[in-house]
Amino acid sequence: MKTGRDFSEAKSTNTRNFTSQRLRRASSPPKQNERALTRLQVLVVIGMLALLAVVLGTKISNAAQRARRISCVCHLKQVGLAYRMWSNDHSNHFPWQLSTTTGGTLEWISGSNISVHFVMASNELNSPKVLICPADSDRAAAKDFNAPFGSNNISYFLGLDADETNPYTFLSGDRTLSTKSTIQTGLFVISATNPPTWAPGLHLNGGNIGFADGSVQQLDRTRLLQSVASKSLSFRILLP
Repeated sequence: MKTGRDFSEAKSTNTRNFTSQRLRRASSPPKQNERALTRLQVLVVIGMLALLAVVLGTKISNAAQRARRISCVCHLKQVGLAYRMWSNDHSNHFPWQLSTTTGGTLEWISGSNISVHFVMASNELNSPKVLICPADSDRAAAKDFNAPFGSNNISYFLGLDADETNPYTFLSGDRTLSTKSTIQTGLFVISATNPPTWAPGLHLNGGNIGFADGSVQQLDRTRLLQSVASKSLSFRILLP
C-alpha cells in the first residue's frame, strides 16, 4: 500500500517529466510542413503587396495625368480670355487679323515666329507661364515676354482663322495638333481633306482645344476629326 509520501514523490516525478517534455518540444526544430507553410504565407503576402503596388502606381499615374490635363485646360481658358479681351479693344479682331500699322501682327503670320502674336497680348496674358502645358516637358516657362522669349517657351498653337462670331473655330490648343503622326511646327492647314489628328507627346490619346468663344474642350482623335469634318471648316494653324 502506497503512503502519502509515495503519492507525493510520484506527483513530483510526473511534473518533472511533463515539464521536460514541454522543454524538449519547445527547443526542437519545427517540422518540415510547418516551415513550408510559413514560406507559403510569406510568398502570399509578398504577392499581395506587389499587386497592391501595381494598382496604386497605376491609379497615381492616371491621377497625375488627369491633373496635368485639367491644368492645361485652365491655361487655355486664360489664353482665350486674354485674346477676347484684346479683341474687344480692337474692333473684335485678334492681333494677327490687324496690320502692324494698326497695332496688330498680320504681317508676321507667314513666318514661323509665333511668339510675336503672344507678345502683342502680353498685358492681357499677364504671365508667360500660362503658355506652358504642365504635360509638356520639352518646353520651359519664360520669366517674362522680353527676349529671349520664343517658341521654346510656348506649348500652344494659334488658330489664325479664329472668329468670335463662329464659336466652332479654333483659337488655340495643344501643339501636338498635327496632320501627321509626328509633332509639326510652323504654318499648315487642317480641313476635311487634310484631317487633323493628335501626335503623341502630351496627353494620352487626345488633347485640348480652345475655341473662339472662350470655351475649351478635351478631344480624342475621333472627336477632333468630327469637329472639322462635320462642319466643313478649314483652319490655318500656326505652331511653335
